[in-house]
Amino acid sequence: MTNFPLLAAVPAMVACTAAAAAPEAAAPEAVAERHYCNLHFFTPQSMARHLALRGTLVAAVTERRELATGYRITFPGSFREAGEFVDGIRGCCPTIGYALQFAPHDGTATLEISGGPGAKAFIAEEFRQLVRGQ
Repeated sequence: MTNFPLLAAVPAMVACTAAAAAPEAAAPEAVAERHYCNLHFFTPQSMARHLALRGTLVAAVTERRELATGYRITFPGSFREAGEFVDGIRGCCPTIGYALQFAPHDGTATLEISGGPGAKAFIAEEFRQLVRGQ
């Protein structure tokens, strides 16, 4: 169920569309959390900044790895705006978990984006450029 009225008004490359992905298959006792994007989080200016940061980060990714509950990307630790980018995606997609780590001395950095039932499909759709390079 990814066709919401807001989706047509948002470019496909925007990290947070208004789509809610179909829950992944789960055990009957597991209940999928309803994942969503809060497009009202961004002002037009902060959205432009967020898209610029995302483009820079996507271009800098050196490794993408699929995890059981999400994805991990690796990028140079010299990307100083990573915290600002993560703050934006946390506000836009608040039902997903984010873990950002930097190795010492400008070593590599990793960003894990994950969540509970239904999160992986949502992440794959909403963050496709970042986690798949598409």
